[in-house]
Amino acid sequence: MDSEAAALAAYPMTVCVVSGDPLEGAGMEPYDYVYKTEGKPNQLVRLCCKDCLRDFKKDPEKYLAKIEAATANRVAEAKASESVHSGHNH
Repeated sequence: MDSEAAALAAYPMTVCVVSGDPLEGAGMEPYDYVYKTEGKPNQLVRLCCKDCLRDFKKDPEKYLAKIEAATANRVAEAKASESVHSGHNH
């Protein structure tokens, strides 16, 4: 799996970080943007449309914090799921 596919698979949100609209369905094709900050890894940002990019660029830290929180929630849920399943004897 290449790094782009891995980033898409790991992306924690199913809605646009700006508008809150679903990324998939309703005939919409998500707009993927790679946010670059010097000294930090590139960050994939999935938007419902290119128009949301303008709002994202006005306050990227606000939206990046939402993605970071969603990632933390996904990791916490995965760990909780693992601990529940590890108690089962099959």
